[in-house]
Amino acid sequence: MIGKKRVLLLLFIFVFFVPTVLAASYDKWVVAGEDISFDNTVFTTAINPRWDIATIGFDSEIFLIGKGGCQASALYRVCFIDTRFDVVEDYGVYNVTTDTMIPELHITISTLTPTVEITRAIDKTELLINDVATISVKVGNQGEKKVYDLEYIDVIPNELTIIERNGVVSDGNTIKWIWPSLSGETSFSYKIKLIKPINVSWKASLSYVFESKSIFKNTSSITVKKIEATNPLNVERSLSPTNIKVGEGATYTITLTNSDEKNDVEVKDFVVSIPKKVEIKRYGELKKDQNDLSWSGVMGPATSNVFEIELKCDYTGEYKINVSSENSFYNEVEKKTHTGLQEYSNTLKSDFTRLEPSVKFMFDKKTLNYDDESNIRAFIENKDSKIPLFEVEFKVKSELFDDFENTLEHILPGQKVEAFYYPFRAPSLFADKVYKVKFSGRYRTIYYEYFNFSSEGSITVKKDPDAVFEEEEQQTIEEEQEVEQTSNESLQEDIVVEKNKSGEPLIQKKENFFVKFFKALADLIKDLF
Repeated sequence: MIGKKRVLLLLFIFVFFVPTVLAASYDKWVVAGEDISFDNTVFTTAINPRWDIATIGFDSEIFLIGKGGCQASALYRVCFIDTRFDVVEDYGVYNVTTDTMIPELHITISTLTPTVEITRAIDKTELLINDVATISVKVGNQGEKKVYDLEYIDVIPNELTIIERNGVVSDGNTIKWIWPSLSGETSFSYKIKLIKPINVSWKASLSYVFESKSIFKNTSSITVKKIEATNPLNVERSLSPTNIKVGEGATYTITLTNSDEKNDVEVKDFVVSIPKKVEIKRYGELKKDQNDLSWSGVMGPATSNVFEIELKCDYTGEYKINVSSENSFYNEVEKKTHTGLQEYSNTLKSDFTRLEPSVKFMFDKKTLNYDDESNIRAFIENKDSKIPLFEVEFKVKSELFDDFENTLEHILPGQKVEAFYYPFRAPSLFADKVYKVKFSGRYRTIYYEYFNFSSEGSITVKKDPDAVFEEEEQQTIEEEQEVEQTSNESLQEDIVVEKNKSGEPLIQKKENFFVKFFKALADLIKDLF
């Protein structure tokens, strides 16, 4: 009895895994003269007048095939099975111009070289601990020639374990399927179980032999993801507007929604943190602790809570509003309660239109000739329609005049003030010259925020053609210096130095021509008398 059971089992495995012959093939009727596209190859067709010989061409091959016959190349087997023509049944084509009947040809094409394909799929991609998934594999050879020594190997990640095998064997966590030869298609499967939470992807491999060559193929990846509990509490935020002027307000709206249609969500700690320089004008049912607003409570299935916060900002800057939420929720799949933490932020920008300085010249004329009249004006304009500015300190500097400083007590919204006025005539110059006018200062807001400003203008004065050139003056000075130097040299000729017995100089005498003459004359008289 034991021997019979083994024989029956072996017969069952053999019968179950006998591959289905499924060679890749083309089997259709086609109008003579039309092309056939198969296996990325174009086959041309033609028929002789007696409709008994078909001409089939592909690549560099041309087959002449009699009706009912076949021909083969190294890659394909082509058969011409039959012809048909019937206008009523729409078989073939009648050419009215040439009064010719064009029949349909029954053509079959099959591949001779093996085309091995493998597909691998899993019925579940998201698993909880101890969840089971089935991996199904199909191996097919779409060709008339067999492949040999097929071996499929799948190394299962350690976080999964193999629990059932159908037509495969396993060695530890490695699945193996071995088959001696294949022409057609076969399939097998195995089951795996998640024992540790993980997100993982992996591939398997298939090898086989054809014409003494080993060929390897990798399968596509299978991905298994651990099921992660999703927090059903949704936090939606809206800040409007996000950019305000100093002294204006904004509305921050937060909506909490429990998207779970069966279970409550307990919000343990919902906090909105407002920066200190932003004033909280209204906050509804939220609790206030300095600049933190909070709420806690239980939200029923598919319910929402809306909170509106009115804000006002009297200072310039960018202020980040932080939102944090901690809640507990129940996950039906895991039958477990989880804690959810969420953090968000929005930015409120507050600013105003800065004071605008400017430097102007009379008639906006920026080039003057000698003795032209002009003036310089410095303006300060507060372009903000709501914000007054205070303690406007400024300086105006230029080579055309002495430095000027002043302070304006305030400038009202939209006000433009002439802060400086200086009339002048263009000076006489040896060369063109550019005069810069620098206008700078600072001011403050009502909340004692200080800001600087600056502006600069320039005006060009052309040279005076009647002015003495600098080159002529320099030449005159150099000539005078040369004459003075020559005179000094003539007075310092023939310096005689008298020394004492120690060799130290006692006195220096300057001897010119007349001194020498009278000295020589005295020596001559002395010799005579």
